[in-house]
Amino acid sequence: MTALSANDAVLALVRPGGDTPVVLAVPGRDQLAPTAYPRPERRPVFDQTPATGLRRGRTCFVFDGNGSQWAGMGCELLESDAVFRSEVTTVDRMLTPMLGWSVLDELTNPNLSSWDLVDVSQPLLFAVQAGMVASLAARGVVPQVVTGHSVGEVAAAYCAGMLDLHTACWVVVERTRAQAATAGTGRMAVLGLGAPDAENLLLGLGTDVVVAAANSQRDVTLCGSAAGLLVVGEHAERQGLFFRDIGLDYPYHGPAMDAVRDMLVEGLAGMAGETSRMPMISALTGERVTGPELDGLYWWRNLRYRVSFTDAIDRVVGDQGCDVLVEVGPHPVLGTYLRRMTEDLPDPVIVVPTMSRKNPGVDALDAAQLRLMEAGVCLDWTGFHPELTDQLASA
Repeated sequence: MTALSANDAVLALVRPGGDTPVVLAVPGRDQLAPTAYPRPERRPVFDQTPATGLRRGRTCFVFDGNGSQWAGMGCELLESDAVFRSEVTTVDRMLTPMLGWSVLDELTNPNLSSWDLVDVSQPLLFAVQAGMVASLAARGVVPQVVTGHSVGEVAAAYCAGMLDLHTACWVVVERTRAQAATAGTGRMAVLGLGAPDAENLLLGLGTDVVVAAANSQRDVTLCGSAAGLLVVGEHAERQGLFFRDIGLDYPYHGPAMDAVRDMLVEGLAGMAGETSRMPMISALTGERVTGPELDGLYWWRNLRYRVSFTDAIDRVVGDQGCDVLVEVGPHPVLGTYLRRMTEDLPDPVIVVPTMSRKNPGVDALDAAQLRLMEAGVCLDWTGFHPELTDQLASA
């Protein structure tokens, strides 16, 4: 009888040649050896799961924007996931001199009265997303493409290597300071219409409300004055349309952001992204960016203009060929939109969450990893077993 070593198990899992993925779930690498199971009498280690029919298994990380954060997010991972805690601690060391307060302290002991403030909640969101990326990488889950919704583009650019940590933190801090200056100048709401129909509706009502984000073919976010949104909401109710004020006192992605253009561009003077081979699809333009164009003016436009999320996802699943969308954020606020945009495509696309209010710890990240394995996605096991790099190259 030959012992099943960790190397043998992982090499067998990642070596090409089979149509059916094998899911191997154990508490840790030490549990893979020295126990051996003869065949066919005893095979409790392996759970053979049918493939999902994915053509490519090409993964895009989709980074949530504002609205996914919640008081208490990250607490369980800080306690139980050493990789997550290490990355968040590193982010904290970078952000604290810029902010004047500690994101690590705020995540551990949240002051609920301040979490509605954009210059508090969004640095916390970035720290959690950075920690999640590191923790997913430790599980072999890495993207081939990234995109982000609104402020989620900062974490996406950091993940892709287009922004180093210092620059990403710089962007987060200056962007949120600019946003904070617009508090009380308007509100935001969601409406159950696609962008073209929503624009026609708004044109007929004659308010100052505009489409702030095109989230799916039948979902938009609106921004404008409280009075204008009240008019839209009353009209939507009469027409039987879904409408909900989302409780934000900041009219992101609308004309009110014009007032902070100089503040933000000057605050980011001299910064630019670095060239990266990993594609990032911009939800500002719907096109691929390579890095150097991510300067201060880009981040003001990211704050001021419409989030073209539908265009970005069309490019992700179309030109980039991604059929695995991993939503990176503390709660899956984009999942419904992603499924609506991909459910009628000729080839299957899976949407995988990574954390939620109900499942905020390591179990959620482990479940995401197993879901990808079940779907036949090739994970990067060299991060889990660095000693395998040479063996995999010759396998």
